[in-house]
Amino acid sequence: MNLSRISNLRLGIIHVRDGNYTRGTYDTLLDHLHRSNEYWDNTAGYYIGPGYCAEEWRLDNTGIFDYLRDVGAGQHFISTTQTYAIIAYRC
Repeated sequence: MNLSRISNLRLGIIHVRDGNYTRGTYDTLLDHLHRSNEYWDNTAGYYIGPGYCAEEWRLDNTGIFDYLRDVGAGQHFISTTQTYAIIAYRC
């Protein structure tokens, strides 16, 4: 889920962690307030571009998002069996 603080900021998403990505470092772009399950049942990761960072939040078993970590630019791989919210921002 792309919950970026910048409304026009798109998030690169990775379908399968196989090193073969449609756009080099990710497979497609995810618009603000959209979910990757609009494309696939599972997503293996996301990409943050240079000059941006992100907060990574994961949905826990009670239905509440828990903060996990802040990350910098680059590829970030996630569990394909859990729901994540990515909140990108300029850093």
